[in-house]
Amino acid sequence: MPLGVKTLHRIRGLGVFVDHSHAADVPEFRRYNLIYGFNGSGKTTLSRILRSIELGALSEHLSPDGEFAVSFNDGHSATHETVKGTPNDKIAVFNTDFIDENLRWRDGKASPVYFIGREQARLSLLLDRLNARYANRLKAQVAAEAAKDGAQKQFSTLKRDVARLIAEELNLGRRYVATNLEQDMASLRPDASMLLADDERAARKTLFYSASAGAPIVELSPPPESIVDYLGRVSTHCEGTFSGAVIEALRRHAEMLKWAKDGLDYHTSQALSECLFCGNPLTSERLELLRRSIDDRFERAVQTTQALQSERSARFDELDDWWKAVPAKSAFDASVTQACGEQLVTLERAKEDLRSQMIGVREPLQAKSLTPNLAVEVPSIDLGRASASAEFLRQGQRRVNALIKVHNDKIAGFEGEKTKVGQALKLHHLATADDDYRATATKLAGAEREATTRTLLSQGLAARIEKVQQRLRQHGLAVEPINRLLAAYLGHGDLTLATLEDGYQIQRKGAPIKGPLSEGEKTAIAICYFLSKLDEKGRRRQDVIAIIDDPISSLDTKALNYALTLLRSALVGAAQVFLLTHNLQFMNEIKKWLKPLARKETDSTAALYFLDVRLDDRGRRWAKLCVLPKLLRDYDSEYHYLVALVFAFVNNEGENGHLGYVLPNVMRKVLELFLSFKVPGADGLDSKLKHPIVRDCGLDQARVNALSRLTQVESHGDNLDDLVGFSSMTIEETRDAASALLALMEKLDEHHLQMMKRLCS
Repeated sequence: MPLGVKTLHRIRGLGVFVDHSHAADVPEFRRYNLIYGFNGSGKTTLSRILRSIELGALSEHLSPDGEFAVSFNDGHSATHETVKGTPNDKIAVFNTDFIDENLRWRDGKASPVYFIGREQARLSLLLDRLNARYANRLKAQVAAEAAKDGAQKQFSTLKRDVARLIAEELNLGRRYVATNLEQDMASLRPDASMLLADDERAARKTLFYSASAGAPIVELSPPPESIVDYLGRVSTHCEGTFSGAVIEALRRHAEMLKWAKDGLDYHTSQALSECLFCGNPLTSERLELLRRSIDDRFERAVQTTQALQSERSARFDELDDWWKAVPAKSAFDASVTQACGEQLVTLERAKEDLRSQMIGVREPLQAKSLTPNLAVEVPSIDLGRASASAEFLRQGQRRVNALIKVHNDKIAGFEGEKTKVGQALKLHHLATADDDYRATATKLAGAEREATTRTLLSQGLAARIEKVQQRLRQHGLAVEPINRLLAAYLGHGDLTLATLEDGYQIQRKGAPIKGPLSEGEKTAIAICYFLSKLDEKGRRRQDVIAIIDDPISSLDTKALNYALTLLRSALVGAAQVFLLTHNLQFMNEIKKWLKPLARKETDSTAALYFLDVRLDDRGRRWAKLCVLPKLLRDYDSEYHYLVALVFAFVNNEGENGHLGYVLPNVMRKVLELFLSFKVPGADGLDSKLKHPIVRDCGLDQARVNALSRLTQVESHGDNLDDLVGFSSMTIEETRDAASALLALMEKLDEHHLQMMKRLCS
């Protein structure tokens, strides 16, 4: 049995094929297959999948993330993964990509076609033998590449796993990966001597995971030296006196001396002649006596008191700031905690003693400010004890600094020891994995050498095959067959190909073409060129799976019939034929050929399919291959099928609810065809809706308005090609218009509507 495509087993993520699989109720492909679908329904995507299998390379127009699997009748499948590198000369695909790759319209030339001549018969046999050997070498190359990939994957997995183990044990995270492992294996050269016994490894892990001895501590600066001196100056000043007052009353009431000075200064500055307090005259003799009682010593005593009061805050700040820098007992390593605690207690006692003496001078200084000329006792000051406390601070600072050094040295040593332990643990893991690592690396190196050797052997044989193929190529033998096909396809011999050194020149009536070719002429040349290649390089037509995607373009009815006759005669002997089209007329002509073959109860050799496109709940278009609907199969007009879509949409039958995006155009087409009979004439659709036949049929005006809305938003469509666009009508508007359309058909021709319902049910 010749090789043939059995099913489109799976297509995912390619064009409108979101997630397609060959349904159980869809028959497997036959020898002759018609696939009909609107523009945008996925025909070109299907042809590109099969062309990828033909060329052994994924089409650049297909998404690299997509998937497909095509099953054949010999039991094997071709997938998006297996097409890379192995062409299949049993498949021949005609589509737009084939045209783009083989015909250069701009300069009027086509790529040459090669046929086998008398001399090439011997070379053909040689080519067959070489291709058989090449297939074996290619299999060996693929196997070697697979072995290399497996060894590479095994080696990568080993490196990743060992690196992850080391990273987890040493808390390295992403700082230690497979690349670091490779570097360590090369530079550290681990061996069995680096392996650790279980108990030794456990002990080192305990040390490695143990908490740090703490953070380093900054040494203490020397304590403030000025406090004892300050206390001495306060004591001397407060206990000192001066006896300048000559007025007896001020001697007895010394605390009023400051008050008297303030009053003297004010009365003098205001030039007052009477005392504001008692009202007595202020004679010059009295003023002079007051001035003599309050001389410069009083002022100096007041200033000194104020200065000592301000300095007291500064001395407090010095002492407090220094104490803040003293580390807490908890900051020290456990080995020095006890000694440190003792020193800190001594320091705090000395600090508190000095602080308490500083606190005690506040009230004496306040009293001195009120009575500058009297001695004030300062009971809180004990200069001997203050000097001793200051000395305790100096000695304690030196002892604490010595303990800080011990603490800092221990931290530095601890981190260094942890680093050594971590390195030993890493070396243990490297040594543990060394045998597997070396063996896997050796295996990979061998697999890489084998893959390189197999690739070179395949490339060498491929180069030899190319040389044989070059000797097979002859341009001239193909010219007349192509021109005969071209004349049969077009129905005239005006357009021909002439042989040049590097290809063919396209001529019109024997002269190089001037001006552009029509789309129909381009299609004609392309399909005839394709048909001539079916016998290229010794390929037998009875072994070929031919896929023809939309072979007609801009052809009139006569030319279309010529084209189908040519295709039918050229492909009738092929192993398998797929005809893909969106043209309704061409589809009807193919049906005439294939329907008798498809109706056979047993051994049917033809099948008719339809590419159905719907809209899912996420707004995505998706296509599926199904059996050609009965109304398209049995009737040459699409009218019956379109009316069936409207019925299904209004009744919300199954998946037809997803047709809302094409229904406006469908209804427009149905309305045009229906009114072309009920309201004959050249008027537009909107004018026909206003005709008295429609206006007076009894249909509610709101429903007529729904149909009018339909005519306003949907452009005129000539065929089913226009059914693939999206509409601006909402689903609610579409349902209203669909119901109104059926209501209008019932008002104007109830019998017709009932007949259509029976046909569409």
